[in-house]
Amino acid sequence: MKFIAAALISSITALPTAAADYLTTPTVQQTSPWSGSYIGVSGGVGSGTLNFTTDAAPGQLSSSIGGLEAVIRAGYDYSQESFLAGFVADYSISNIGLTGNVTIPDIASTEAEYRLTGLGTLRARVGVIQHNNLFYAHAGAAIATMSVSADGNDVAGVIDNPRFGFVGGVGHEYAVAEHATIQTEYSYVHLGEFDVFTGAGATLTDQLSFHKISTGLNFRF
Repeated sequence: MKFIAAALISSITALPTAAADYLTTPTVQQTSPWSGSYIGVSGGVGSGTLNFTTDAAPGQLSSSIGGLEAVIRAGYDYSQESFLAGFVADYSISNIGLTGNVTIPDIASTEAEYRLTGLGTLRARVGVIQHNNLFYAHAGAAIATMSVSADGNDVAGVIDNPRFGFVGGVGHEYAVAEHATIQTEYSYVHLGEFDVFTGAGATLTDQLSFHKISTGLNFRF
């Protein structure tokens, strides 16, 4: 009996120590749901300005543009606590542009159609994580293709020559599930000058810049 009583007392006195050891055992930190690769799709609208200049006449002619876009993207993010850094590449099919009369004083007047047919970007982004929310800024390089016609005829050399520029903006993502986020993004795109037409002793140059807002869904791995 004395042996059994001693064993019970020893077991009872050991319980607090065992419980303390269990509670203080370090746990493995889980990987952040914001870290890793992702793909996504979105749709948006854009509007901006198409500027024309010519060396044959002073000044600049500006026309408003607008349209829709559909975007596919892929990217990678790394997060540490509340900080996130990553990169994203995307490509959009678009009809942002204008259709109407374009008149260059003392040069020409024509029924023109300008269309941004495709836009690709490669951007870096940094952001702050707050629970299910990510607020970020982004910036990078842009490359675009355009179609231009005058009086129903394609302007030679425009489609085959890409436009280069830059893009920047801000965005927000909200995690609706473990591997899915809803993204809303604002971007400003600025494409460099391009010589559309050279002839009759004059060169016609255009320059396109626009704002766009898109909303879509990302799937994270």
